[in-house]
Amino acid sequence: MVEKIHYEWEEGTLRLIENPEHIRLMGRVSFLFDQLQAIDLFDDNEVTSRFVVCREYSVVGGGRWLSQNSEAKVFWFTGLSGAGKTTLAQELKGYLLTKGQKVCVIDGDVLRQGVSKDLGFSNEDRLENIRRGALLAKKAIEDGSIVLATFISPLKTHRDLARKIIGENCFYEIFVDCSVEECERRDVKGLYAKARRGEIKNFTGIDSIYEPPEAANLCVNTEKTILNECLFKIEGLINSECAALNSPSKATD
Repeated sequence: MVEKIHYEWEEGTLRLIENPEHIRLMGRVSFLFDQLQAIDLFDDNEVTSRFVVCREYSVVGGGRWLSQNSEAKVFWFTGLSGAGKTTLAQELKGYLLTKGQKVCVIDGDVLRQGVSKDLGFSNEDRLENIRRGALLAKKAIEDGSIVLATFISPLKTHRDLARKIIGENCFYEIFVDCSVEECERRDVKGLYAKARRGEIKNFTGIDSIYEPPEAANLCVNTEKTILNECLFKIEGLINSECAALNSPSKATD
């Protein structure tokens, strides 16, 4: 029997609907059984963890069994465009994969090419992009993944919203510090040049403010510190907060 329907994901907007009466598309549910069940968890086997729900021999739904992975965390990289957030996250993803960890990168710019394609750069739209990214991150950690989220998230209110959605105990803020001048010199995406020409409005660092975190879990300065040293510091934070990284990797087929 269904013990509880925790939430439903609204199609299109990714809005999380708490405690719905029923699920129309996708959500999270707890089941109760009247006897012991032999179940493979999704963390162990993606194929045999799948199940279907039947009513009078007709399939009416399906899903997968998930475990509660206490090691799954979100490491939220905040900083100016060009500071190096994505570069660090991609390098760290490779490191975590070698440790046998489930890991994903959620990039704010990539999100804007997909589910947030409808959003601009007003404060309201930035907040909405953060909300959608945080919801995706929340689902990823519930699936047992370590999440590396890279969002400019220029205001404290933006980062506070992400923390609230993801949960205080699973959210770690990493401030990727770099001066506007250095970020503009790099200008790897050509965005600063467009902002200077007026082609992009409300661009952080040019005509929109960035509020540096006052109490980040970690701060790395990519202008004054070489990449490997920054990675070493972040790896230390991840290792200390995700104890599974310090134990032997589980064998997989």
